[in-house]
Amino acid sequence: MTEITRSVEQLVADVDVDDDGYVCVTVTAPLTVDEARDVARAILEAAQQGAAYLAEEGTRSASAVPSWAEKVHGMPLTGYSTTTCCGISPFELPAVDRITAHPDAITCSGKGGAS
Repeated sequence: MTEITRSVEQLVADVDVDDDGYVCVTVTAPLTVDEARDVARAILEAAQQGAAYLAEEGTRSASAVPSWAEKVHGMPLTGYSTTTCCGISPFELPAVDRITAHPDAITCSGKGGAS
């Protein structure tokens, strides 16, 4: 994807959309109120372009589970305290594991183990 860069008050802030459609913001100095508004406007524009890129490319959305996540577990149902896939408390899962409410995104084997 072509990199999209907006410089807001030169060397104060850059707003980019990377190759995965994520919006990256780099601030090199404290922002004035007006600069903060300009950066916010640039972030919203970049978010729209990132969403359009993801839709065009048919790639995963920016809210999808990162590729580095070890496992994705099913979110506990209302009133329950364990995952729907393996019956483990979310507090006992490894830090790299994730939880989702989308059944199609679950990668846990459901064998009762967190690893």
